[in-house]
Amino acid sequence: MAADGSEPMPLTSGPGDRRPAWSPDGSRLAFDTERDGRIHMFVVRADGADRKALASGEWSDVAPSWSPDGREIAFSSDRA
Repeated sequence: MAADGSEPMPLTSGPGDRRPAWSPDGSRLAFDTERDGRIHMFVVRADGADRKALASGEWSDVAPSWSPDGREIAFSSDRA
């Protein structure tokens, strides 16, 4: 949205999208989403473009948290 709060724009669209975490510089949003019984993490730019999955597979990755420099993301997982 604009600085004055006008023109809001959704950055995620899935009903299972949750736990958003902004990068320290505000340029990207990490979030997890539940689809097909698993939870996976994605990152999208602040303008809504360039959505990317961070991982895929038969495990669930949740609760993204950015490192202070924005170069890494910590998360919880049920991987073996």
